[in-house]
Amino acid sequence: MNLTRTVTVALTALMFGMVRAQETSPPAVAPIVELTAEQRASVLGALQTTLTERAFVPGVDFKKWTEFIDKRKEALDKVTTHNALTREVNQALREFGLSHVRLLTPRAASQRGRTTAVGIGAQGVKGDDGLKIRSVADSGTAKTAGLKPGDVVTTVNGAAATSTDQLVGEKGQKLQLEVKGADGTVRKVEVPVTEFSTVRKETLTWVTEDTAVLKVFTFSA
Repeated sequence: MNLTRTVTVALTALMFGMVRAQETSPPAVAPIVELTAEQRASVLGALQTTLTERAFVPGVDFKKWTEFIDKRKEALDKVTTHNALTREVNQALREFGLSHVRLLTPRAASQRGRTTAVGIGAQGVKGDDGLKIRSVADSGTAKTAGLKPGDVVTTVNGAAATSTDQLVGEKGQKLQLEVKGADGTVRKVEVPVTEFSTVRKETLTWVTEDTAVLKVFTFSA
């Protein structure tokens, strides 16, 4: 069974439907859509059903999932956004021993299998002082603007950088970013929102005369 595909189809489709029901027209800036308690419970319930009734991984007892996730109820009850829910759930999945199963946000689910996306081409993670850049696409405008992994975006369009959704806007828009480099220097950059390629080419590196490392970054495109 392709467990990753099962979880992706069952859960991300549900979350994507929530967003479509709340959005009636394309916004100038991607909104931070809040989850209701009912929506959060629905997603967690679908995850529990998928894992306990349909999943199989050698050596993993999925019957223990319910008790395992219940211990995180306090943290999950505080979750109010898609990004926060996926972070909490995916951390729990990793701790449970499932490295190849993950929950996707509606935006990530809609991009699955596509070879292009709209944005600045930078992925970040929320930190104490802003959004820390984890990766930069070769064809994205973030790379052209000089953003690098390790940089921290502290403000977006004058507002504190608190959500990765702020790094995605409408095509043609320009994001005004304040960025703190790894060396502590702060700079302001203007980054256009464009359509960019998400394809990462495979690489083959010879370690020794007899050993090579082949990296395949995605099987969905």
